[in-house]
Amino acid sequence: LEESLKSKVLALYEEALGDLRLAEQWATRGAGFVQAMEEAPTRLKSLREELAKPPVDAKPQAPAGAALSDLEVIVTQQQAALKSVRDELDAIDKERVERSDRAPKIQEERVKARQDLEAARGAPSTGPPEEPAALTRARQLRQQARQKLLEEQVAALEKEGPSYAARGDLLTARADSAARKIQQAEASLKAWQEFVNRFRQEEAEHDARAALQKQMYAARKLPIVQPLGDIPDGISKVEPHGTPAALRGRGDAAHVQHLPG
Repeated sequence: LEESLKSKVLALYEEALGDLRLAEQWATRGAGFVQAMEEAPTRLKSLREELAKPPVDAKPQAPAGAALSDLEVIVTQQQAALKSVRDELDAIDKERVERSDRAPKIQEERVKARQDLEAARGAPSTGPPEEPAALTRARQLRQQARQKLLEEQVAALEKEGPSYAARGDLLTARADSAARKIQQAEASLKAWQEFVNRFRQEEAEHDARAALQKQMYAARKLPIVQPLGDIPDGISKVEPHGTPAALRGRGDAAHVQHLPG
């Protein structure tokens, strides 16, 4: 083929390939609308059953032998979980707005796509008699690809509106579920933060008692202190540094007893 003819033929082939790719995208979109519509009843039933259940207890359950750093990691995880469910609700709200905005546009796009499809079907499939056969074949392929694109576009647009309508209750249930998850995540985070704060306070008090015990044992060796006798029980019985009472299932730690006089 001459270079000028070859350029025209290749341009038509490239346009046809581009239309076929777009047709595939519209076909996938249409199939997605159908699948979402078919799955909506099952998903709605599942969400409603979940919403009917009582809320989960937010009481922290710390791992055995957990250190303060381990509990702080859990708090960070709780914060991430709360952000995740908040993002989920934001996405649902955004989807609701997008659906509302799409409603008037769907009809406009569908009417235009149908008009374009009728025009493509009525367009001549051949050029002038003197047109080279290679160019005619390329032109026909381009027209076929264009029709395929418009057919898939019309089909997808005809499914979009009904798909949104069939999933209206599901969208509401998804929002309700996300809002409930946020409430539970907030309660869980608050409970863990309070638990860690108590743990941190008890650990500080434990360290303070241990330090005081060490000081008293050191002072005991001084000649001026020896006549005072043994260290009071409240000091001598301070446990070695370990798990604070918050994780041992006990109440607040005993207060430190002071030396007489």
